[in-house]
Amino acid sequence: MQRNKLKVFLALAITIFGLGIAHGGELHQKKGFAITIPDGWIEMPRNIIDTFENEVSKQAPNVKKQHYDYGFQLESSNNWFEYPYILVQIQDIGRIPENQLEKLEKYSFKDTIDERKKDLSSLASDIEVGKMYYDKQEKIIWMRLEMNVVNIGIVSGLSGMVPTEKGFIQIVGYSLQNDFSNNEHIFRSVSMSVLPEPDFVYKPKWSDNLPPVISRIDWGKVAGKAVAGAIIGGIIALIVGLTKKKKN
Repeated sequence: MQRNKLKVFLALAITIFGLGIAHGGELHQKKGFAITIPDGWIEMPRNIIDTFENEVSKQAPNVKKQHYDYGFQLESSNNWFEYPYILVQIQDIGRIPENQLEKLEKYSFKDTIDERKKDLSSLASDIEVGKMYYDKQEKIIWMRLEMNVVNIGIVSGLSGMVPTEKGFIQIVGYSLQNDFSNNEHIFRSVSMSVLPEPDFVYKPKWSDNLPPVISRIDWGKVAGKAVAGAIIGGIIALIVGLTKKKKN
């Protein structure tokens, strides 16, 4: 049974790989999922991402440390975390019922945003986050965000959250506002290319229609964590730029 699932996943991955080649992309196989990245983009080294995570803790000690599993950026960039770039977070926080996915746009993230504005006041201002929207056909939760990063300017972002049986995979693309219109389709296509392994693929269940009161999980807070991770990821260029660096 497990072997059959693996065969199905590999077949789907090969199909996506073929599509990626047709549109100029490369398949990256990661733990639990596959993702297609456009030609001309490269994966960031683990130590570079770790450096950022540690620097954020130093520069903004009141901000809860965020972990980013993977990062990608243009190969032609002179510096690591030079815009545009893409960050990926795997959130194994438990499966979100489909009826809650459809209600995400009704949640208010004012408290989360206000808290980030306070904690990141020396690094970014004018933080704005749009409503979450669940695309039921594509099974992706979309969200826009924008902030004014110190010494950099206005940064725009697009978050795509792919639900899984264990939680969700969040892909966020960041770009300088003036270049966002040229990069948005890349961010969107990368999010839509994510293919969880068979055991993790999100499957609707009869229990999804049960009243949310039965669940002890506050899905509004769960979504708030995703918002926080997306906001903090937008200031990476500033934080890492304080310590680094040219690519070798």
